Parts: sequence; structure tokens; C-alpha cells
Amino acid sequence: MSSEKSRASEVLGGAEHKSKAKKHKVHAIHTRRAKSGGYIAEHHFRPEPPEAGQAAEPAPLPEEHVVPDMAELQAHMAQHLPEQEPEEQEIPKMHTGGTVPKDGIYNLQKGETVVPAPRAEGRITEIEPRAPRAPMSHEQEYENQKRRKFLDSEIKT
Repeated sequence: MSSEKSRASEVLGGAEHKSKAKKHKVHAIHTRRAKSGGYIAEHHFRPEPPEAGQAAEPAPLPEEHVVPDMAELQAHMAQHLPEQEPEEQEIPKMHTGGTVPKDGIYNLQKGETVVPAPRAEGRITEIEPRAPRAPMSHEQEYENQKRRKFLDSEIKT
């Protein structure tokens, strides 16, 4: 009976037990809000590098932990994640021109001009003043009106 009692308390957390499983290092923690108002921290692991002469093992399955508030979440992450330097990302350069692949920061050189997309597609975004014209005669106006009516009828059909 004593062995059953110690086993039950061990399963329920009453006694320390030795785990034979390897302790994997956490690679990343993904968090999301829990319905209870706390947070769910999902631990992701990298696969262990294979030892000489052995096949590579797959990465362990992610583990989830629930923490009650932001302070506990920060402490949980500090405990499980090693200190890491932020990765420096190289700022893309557009010195040779071309289409911008995505929104973001770009490195430009002095004197380069950035043309907004609507203007680059041939749409005019600013009205440029026209040079003054000489007044038309009544005959020229009549001919222009006939041309416009003809072109409008061609566009409709």
C-alpha cells in the first residue's frame, strides 16, 4: 500500500521524481491570450544535433503552459529563454532602381528620387498649368465639337 501511496503523491506532484527524458532547450516561445485572461506560452524546441553515427531525431513536440498575468509571463520567458542579441537585419538597397518588393525601410543614396505609385503608372496627381492658347474661330470650335461627338460615339459602341 505504501508504494501505491508514494506513486499517487508522485503523480499528483507531492514528491519529487527523477525524469529519464532529456531536457531540451527552448528555441522560441509563442504566446496568446487565454480565455481566463491569462496567457498561454507555447514552448518550441529545436531538434538535438545527432551524435556521430546516429540518425537525426525530430524536434520534440511543443509544450503549453498557462500563466496568470503579464508579470508571470515575463518571468516565465526570462527563465526559459537565454539572453539573445537581436539579429541585425540588413536594410535593402534600391540603388539600381526597380519595383519595391514590400513595405519597409530602404537605403537610398543622395539625389535619388522616389516616385509614388500613382504617378509612376501614368496617372497625373498634380495639375500642371497650360500655356495660354490663341482664341479659336467659330469654325474651329464647330469642327472640334464634331470630332468630340464622333469620338464619344465610337467609345460607346
